[in-house]
Amino acid sequence: MSSKLLEKIRSKRKDIQAKTGQREDMLRVPVGKHKFRILPAHPSKGEEAEFWADFGQHFIKSDEKNERGNYKVKAVYVCVDKTFGKHCDLCSSIEGLMPQATDDLQIELLEESKCNRAEVLVNCLHLTGDKPTVPQILQLTPTTFEFILGMIDEYGDITNLTEGVDLIIERSGAGLNTKYAVMPAAKSAAVSASVLEQMTDLQDFVQQEHEENLTRAISALNSTVGLIDYAPKAVGSSGTKAIGKTSTASTPKGASAAAPSSSISDDDLMSIMEAEFEELEEKAVVGSDVAPAAKSEPEASAPADDMDDMDTLLADLENL
Repeated sequence: MSSKLLEKIRSKRKDIQAKTGQREDMLRVPVGKHKFRILPAHPSKGEEAEFWADFGQHFIKSDEKNERGNYKVKAVYVCVDKTFGKHCDLCSSIEGLMPQATDDLQIELLEESKCNRAEVLVNCLHLTGDKPTVPQILQLTPTTFEFILGMIDEYGDITNLTEGVDLIIERSGAGLNTKYAVMPAAKSAAVSASVLEQMTDLQDFVQQEHEENLTRAISALNSTVGLIDYAPKAVGSSGTKAIGKTSTASTPKGASAAAPSSSISDDDLMSIMEAEFEELEEKAVVGSDVAPAAKSEPEASAPADDMDDMDTLLADLENL
């Protein structure tokens, strides 16, 4: 298969993933002591690039609860503010809907839909896991990542493939009492350079803005307070999309004042996010295990029959 054909397939797969929200899975530190090797930045970004990426998400909640007593998730969308430091339409929508909330439940659901902070994503090898040689995306709380940065101050570049340091991360407790401890492993082994070919480009991974999914998320938010018929306006000159007008099935009366937002600890938010991700896994919102990236073949012109087959394949994928 020619490199041009492979590039078309990769491009189509990326487009489908963006439209459906199917992305690589993110690993969280399991309970107990586990050994990890934090990997360097994706090779396409250069040696001076950051090996981490901030990633915040909005979890839009329903007033229905699952069997664990948690509100079900209706939609998930990247928080552009916490991830990129730019204007976030969902953050604006939540603030705009707060005055229209008519009871404490609506206020609670809107509050839970906020993104209070970004998590930190790194590529890693889970050396005590069932796939110790396969790079995975590890999701860390900011304070846990701060401990890891402290290791760099003391031990140097812990992400170096040959001279880096394996880390022991221990997770203890449960729920609001979850704690994390980070320490260097007694022994560290060199990592094969081949893992770099399988790593996820984190800066590309967090680019999850998509017009259709944004519209769906805002529509889910509107329904929280009884608003319907979300109609997005065109993108303005500032580059951010204005929130469209909505019509109501019944005009809210006696709207309650929005409850002031409160600070939340790392452990509190991690407990909440774990419950949310469990709900998402049941609905298959998040994709399966990270798959190794396909290797490109040397440049060659594709036979006419291959291109005809490719057109048919792309047409079939478009109709999925």
